[in-house]
Amino acid sequence: MLNKIKKPFILFSKNHLIVKMVLFDTFFAKFFNHRLSYVFKFIKKFAQR
Repeated sequence: MLNKIKKPFILFSKNHLIVKMVLFDTFFAKFFNHRLSYVFKFIKKFAQR
């Protein structure tokens, strides 16, 4: 009986970790892209002078 309860919990926790990682990755990617675009804009402005 205990094993039946334990297995889905382990699966759930693994999925939860994966979801957290994916969310963090997307957030980090958005943040990084945002910063990159700022840098590129700055370089373009600097090059146009």
